[in-house]
Amino acid sequence: MATKGLNRNTTLTSLQALLEAGVGDTPPAGLTWTIVELRPYFSGKGDFFAFVDDQQRIQIASEDVATYGKPLVLGITIQQPVTMHWKFTDRSAASNFVGVDIILEETSTTGA
Repeated sequence: MATKGLNRNTTLTSLQALLEAGVGDTPPAGLTWTIVELRPYFSGKGDFFAFVDDQQRIQIASEDVATYGKPLVLGITIQQPVTMHWKFTDRSAASNFVGVDIILEETSTTGA
């Protein structure tokens, strides 16, 4: 088992909705990812969304990040062909730099 960190970020224009940061993440063949922490960040008001393929699983408001300052701890496990998508919506009515740090555990699905 290996711990990995990914970072995805982008800049939103005023009131832009559901812009994806990156092109989606899926583990390489023969590996399983368990996403254990998400740490979104924002330069203005907005929302972070995590999708498993086309299904929204998580929504986090920038106000919650500013108030609590803690990562979201979870345990979403994925293998190919499943893809995680990291999307953001701006509510600041201005340019908004956004991103998410993703902490995951990577294991072999072959047992080797």
